[in-house]
Amino acid sequence: MSLLAVDPGLNGCGWALWDDDLICAGFAEIGDSARMPAMWGRLAARVIEAPPEPPKKVVVELMRIYTDGKSDPADILLLQGLAGALLGVAHDRGMETHGLLASVWKGQVPRGAMGARIEREIEQRGWQDRITWPTRKTWRNDVCHAIALAKYAAR
Repeated sequence: MSLLAVDPGLNGCGWALWDDDLICAGFAEIGDSARMPAMWGRLAARVIEAPPEPPKKVVVELMRIYTDGKSDPADILLLQGLAGALLGVAHDRGMETHGLLASVWKGQVPRGAMGARIEREIEQRGWQDRITWPTRKTWRNDVCHAIALAKYAAR
């Protein structure tokens, strides 16, 4: 069963389409529109439609607000709104939907370390031709996280 894993971000969403193995992955750039709740449905549809084939299942990373100053709670609330829109659009299209907290699928592995781990795996498995990397290097982690989330959800 093909599944689409999405790592939502305020500038775009990393995504990975998986079915027994990585089919393809990329980044759907959405710009500052993620800060406007009225746009979330349209942005979610763009992300859900990014892969070349519609998935049967959609898994979206969910965020937790930390009170120790690790992140801006306002940004996390915006990300959660976008995550909800992604799951809602997928559900309305008849797809099975799941949200997973980052702490569930990656534990305490830091963001950069997870990205580096997945980039090594991409190289080892020869997946380079299956990935459309974003225009900004800082967004590569979003694609890597989507791949890692897809691997986890496919187990």
